[in-house]
Amino acid sequence: MIKIHCQECNTLTYKNPLQYKRYNNHFCSNTCYLQWRKKQVKIESIELICKKCQKQFKKKKINYRPNRNYFCSNKCSSKYHAIQRSKKKVLKGTLQESLVVTPTGNKFSKVRQYARNFYHKEASYCQHCNFQHYVEVCHIKPISEFQLDSLIAEINAEENILLLCPRCHWELDHNLLLLEEIGNYLKFDPIQCPKINFSKDQSSKTLEDLIIEKADTSNRYTKVRQDIRRRIKNIKDLSCENCGYPHHIEVCHIQPISTFNKKVKIKKINSPENLLALCRNCHWCLDHGYLKLNEILAKKEFNGPAGT
Repeated sequence: MIKIHCQECNTLTYKNPLQYKRYNNHFCSNTCYLQWRKKQVKIESIELICKKCQKQFKKKKINYRPNRNYFCSNKCSSKYHAIQRSKKKVLKGTLQESLVVTPTGNKFSKVRQYARNFYHKEASYCQHCNFQHYVEVCHIKPISEFQLDSLIAEINAEENILLLCPRCHWELDHNLLLLEEIGNYLKFDPIQCPKINFSKDQSSKTLEDLIIEKADTSNRYTKVRQDIRRRIKNIKDLSCENCGYPHHIEVCHIQPISTFNKKVKIKKINSPENLLALCRNCHWCLDHGYLKLNEILAKKEFNGPAGT
């Protein structure tokens, strides 16, 4: 063994002759080597952009490799790779393999669910009106126009997907909004909601009669909602009681349907005192706590009662 002095701390140590010949600089430990290296080489940093959140951050230049993805934190890294794994998973198979039979007749629900599972993780605002609370996945070319042997990867491809709020999605589906107009949002003129005219309900049906037992939670009350829309005579003339939006109004229950006993009659659930006329965006915001019921009811009282 050969006696040497550490070049960093000057501690006496011993080295194997082969190691002594191999290196010009000698140290008693890795700690001393790293401290010495910091003094000898000025470690330069390089500015990079996080692949997930697009924030700028610095990384040591010696650790940088071109054509790789870099992240500002482990959290961003794990989220990004989780999305990539889900993308591979949801884009497998053909349209034929994804068709399902549901009580509501929505045979493409699985394809839409695949798209939501992936694109909702990246969604932040409507691509037309910048509504930030919630967006829906909209297919530019409708799913029904694809052949049954078409790949899910083709149907749910990024170039065939738009992220729109519920209101803009409805307008696009009903030709009130054209594809070339998306991004050029024009504010609408609010319209005061007229009184809702109801036809008399002579039915003695109960909630239990109209529940679709095999449907999921969001669809099991479809027939209850259809009943109230059928009873409103001037449904096409209504506007949102919160923002004045004049197209496609949804009927919202002040007391949720799920809180009623199954033996309660439908005419009590769908009574005028338990209903609000809201656009799709305001309806979603109310259901998820972004709008307060008291604020909407105050506007309703100020503008006059909407029911008869």
